[in-house]
Amino acid sequence: MLFLISLAFSHYGNIRLGADDSRPDYSNLTWWYGPFLLCRGLLWLTFFYHHNLPMRISNLFYPILWERAFSPGAGQ
Repeated sequence: MLFLISLAFSHYGNIRLGADDSRPDYSNLTWWYGPFLLCRGLLWLTFFYHHNLPMRISNLFYPILWERAFSPGAGQ
């Protein structure tokens, strides 16, 4: 990542891809916002599954099933 950032700020970052009169479809803000949202989503998923929230949420809607599944005599 450090290599790509240094490459972007060097003179190689000014090379145009396409015709001389063409303009980019997206602004620089849009290109920086994409990786930001990717990292934010990965952090959210890490938090979501690390704290076992899916089981807690499903337990709110189906408490009887969880009580039967995890009762002491469930495996017999």
